[in-house]
Amino acid sequence: MIKNKINILISGVVLLVMTIMFAGQFKAQAAVIAPPDEENDADNDGVTDDTDMCLGTDFDANPLEKHYAWLGGERFMTTDPKTKLLVASNYFLTDTQGCACAQILEQKSGNNNGEQKYDCSKGTMDNFIKNN
Repeated sequence: MIKNKINILISGVVLLVMTIMFAGQFKAQAAVIAPPDEENDADNDGVTDDTDMCLGTDFDANPLEKHYAWLGGERFMTTDPKTKLLVASNYFLTDTQGCACAQILEQKSGNNNGEQKYDCSKGTMDNFIKNN
């Protein structure tokens, strides 16, 4: 049985987590999360302005396998190599101090053409987090 987990943010207040089982069954859970702090988080990315290195955070493109993109919410997403579906990664937007992949690449030296096309590699994510 193949499972796919989908996280949906509804109005910034409720996070709906749904597990779809392709055998026709599904389970849904809802959890209340804090609404955006508009007074202390100008770009509403969940990282307060006093720790946000990248004001104006914008969404990245869909990542390939072994690459990471911020598509909204608290985690970066990646593509599962087996199912080819988007899944949440172990990287949080707070880990990158409010910087999406495109913003990380703007600060990275060297040739980033591949990552600009396919989003941030694990090495880029790890180095950025370690050095900031």
